[in-house]
Amino acid sequence: MCLCAHDTYMDCPYYEESQFGGDTRVQALISYVLFGDARLGKNAIEQFSWSLNSEGFLSARYPTNSTYYIPNYSLYWIGMLHDYMMYAGDQAFIRQKLPVARILLGYFLDRLREDGTVRRPDYHNFVDWAFPRGEAPSDDNGYAALVDLHLLLALQWAMELETYAGDFHYYNQYQSAAEGLIEAIPKYYWNSSRQLYTDTPEGIHYSTHTNHLAILTGIVQGEAAAQLMRRALTDTTLTQPTVYWQFYQFEALRAAGLGQEYLDNLGIWKTMLRAGVTTWPETTLRSRSECHAWGASPNYHLYAIAAGVKPAAPGFEAVRVAPQLGEDQTLQCTHPHPRGSIGLKLTLKDGKLRGTIELPAGTTGELITETGAIELTTGTNRLNLTKH
Repeated sequence: MCLCAHDTYMDCPYYEESQFGGDTRVQALISYVLFGDARLGKNAIEQFSWSLNSEGFLSARYPTNSTYYIPNYSLYWIGMLHDYMMYAGDQAFIRQKLPVARILLGYFLDRLREDGTVRRPDYHNFVDWAFPRGEAPSDDNGYAALVDLHLLLALQWAMELETYAGDFHYYNQYQSAAEGLIEAIPKYYWNSSRQLYTDTPEGIHYSTHTNHLAILTGIVQGEAAAQLMRRALTDTTLTQPTVYWQFYQFEALRAAGLGQEYLDNLGIWKTMLRAGVTTWPETTLRSRSECHAWGASPNYHLYAIAAGVKPAAPGFEAVRVAPQLGEDQTLQCTHPHPRGSIGLKLTLKDGKLRGTIELPAGTTGELITETGAIELTTGTNRLNLTKH
């Protein structure tokens, strides 16, 4: 990660040396949780915004003297802005950048069909190198589940951004489009016989990626989400994620309520460590780039999933703690916060969760347990709870 962060982020320190939108979202989140420093993330958001073109989206990499377009990466820029809002706040900066997000979404909303879906954009529709040329399948009419799901995810980020620093006119517009997608996506892509979402309406191609985003966008929730996630994890006939997309796989795992299984699904990293790597390859052990920062997502998820520490309000004004502890396990971590640090010292033994959670001055939050939420206050919170 540090080898890929200088005056800008970059995907790799040798092969391309470029700040890419998809990579940078993962890198910025790692910076927030490891170092509590949002300056390089803010810098990336600012720089990408300078690349806005006349069609209504951003260059996939920037700064650059050679523009290159991946429409999904423009949507991840909205995700970056949302992440920055949650970890840093900075309402004035968010308000300054919201017009860019509106233009980006305007490009996609102009491509909406009457049935609520969006026509596949032009240029390189990269999702993950697991697909040919990195592009998920689409049919002859431009229907593609991952295009629709990416737009839905971006609309959900944008609604929260508009609530924080924007205009309810845009919120209402995005909500209407999101509702149309939520209605259309199951209609076109759900295959009841396989109990999976398909990449295109014909039901020929299936990927973990589409099912992950169905969970992450909340189209599938609760026990149905957990069951879908288990099918996506175990059905080897699906297109499998490379190291980059596993960031979104684990986001979906958390959303499905299966965060306790996170450590059991780090197989690709364990394989690479056994092979002796000291930096993460781009895709597999036989990659063109042997140091690619987008593979460093465990540095984020160990905090966000295993320790379960997440902002519960913009600017980290409130904290949500949902630790994923098994019997006879102990968790100890320090998480940076704008007002200091959050400290966890927890043990689960004999069905009881014991220990302390420290919150910095002026910060409140909640501990999520199987039996419900428990209020956390500034300072030391001492716990002695029965898990079930």
